[in-house]
Amino acid sequence: MPPNLQFDTVIIFHGGLLLTCLLMLWSRQQATPQRAPHNALQKQHHACCTRRDWSEASENTVRFSSSGLFSMALADCSEQQIGLDYPYGDINVTTTVSAEACCDLCSQTADCKLWVWSPKDATGGGAQHCWLKHAINEPRQASIQIAGKAPLPAPKWSDKFRGWHYYNGQYDGFVVPPSPVDPATGKKIADGQATTCSIALEATPESKLKGSYRMFYTIFDGSGYRTALATSDDLLAWDFSPGVVFDRSEAAGLFDYGGVTFGCPLYGNASITGPRTMKKVNGKYWMAYGAYPLRGLEQGSGADGIAWSLDGDIWERESTSVPFMSVEGAAAWESSVIYQPNLVLHDGNVYDFYNAKGSTGNEQSGLATISLSDFPGVDTSAGVSQWQRNPASPLIR
Repeated sequence: MPPNLQFDTVIIFHGGLLLTCLLMLWSRQQATPQRAPHNALQKQHHACCTRRDWSEASENTVRFSSSGLFSMALADCSEQQIGLDYPYGDINVTTTVSAEACCDLCSQTADCKLWVWSPKDATGGGAQHCWLKHAINEPRQASIQIAGKAPLPAPKWSDKFRGWHYYNGQYDGFVVPPSPVDPATGKKIADGQATTCSIALEATPESKLKGSYRMFYTIFDGSGYRTALATSDDLLAWDFSPGVVFDRSEAAGLFDYGGVTFGCPLYGNASITGPRTMKKVNGKYWMAYGAYPLRGLEQGSGADGIAWSLDGDIWERESTSVPFMSVEGAAAWESSVIYQPNLVLHDGNVYDFYNAKGSTGNEQSGLATISLSDFPGVDTSAGVSQWQRNPASPLIR
């Protein structure tokens, strides 16, 4: 283990839902956070990211991208209105280094309901003004200004999850490089151009590969997503030699012909502090994965499939033709694309928290469920999924 690195908690997370995919964070590391370079897929992050609008203000948010950038903020300042000003109702005006800093200041100021930040003053000078406001009046156009509603302060229970820092990995700050190389051959794995959306967990007792930990990560090779596997003994240094372990289908017309990206295994304990060990159901380990029907970067109406494994390393599709979540029968808010799944086992039921996009063009998060006795709930012969959408969806808007 590197000097001065103390593991307090390891969090496995996905790019937008804290519950879903992976980056690894360490608390109480005595180092200055370092900003990693942007990943080629940062702006095409639907495979492992959801957004929320400010009609549902969150209590605490980890802001990050699929590139490995992240920061812990006291409040969710990700939703911003660009080019609007809200006149009058000022509590105070000061200067801050960024719109996010202005938002954080608003969250800490009594009666602050709105903040407005300007990168320069009316004369074009360099003043970075931050207006804190107690009232939300009619907005007006202002090309250089950024505004946002006051976020809710973080609750006390979240204190132990603060204070995170970057781990400066050996690949220009990354733990997984954009183009992983097989150490045995020196060649790129799957002709990878970029990597994203990883899941780290403990090895199963049945695994025949070396190392105590496994990481499934997504490779984009120019034609679509493919899922590869790496192994490690310390969660820091990874061996990428296992390569692609779950590939897209080769038959055009199938729901996962365009690409596959593991979303979330079925854990025995989905708690944020629980061990990352998979649970066997009916003698198999299970994984939910996102898929696309057309070649390219996230092309077509995405869907979610189910895969299974006997050892946690080699995976097979439950169905080659039937996804467990798709746009078939979807409500308007999710009628265009189904993105990443996230499975949670609780009280005899399996819950899938997933993000999707519909007629509004906004990504939102919904919920589908199935009883554990009916899991995995994919009937290939009948061509149907037994999962039930929750009518309260979208849960996060």
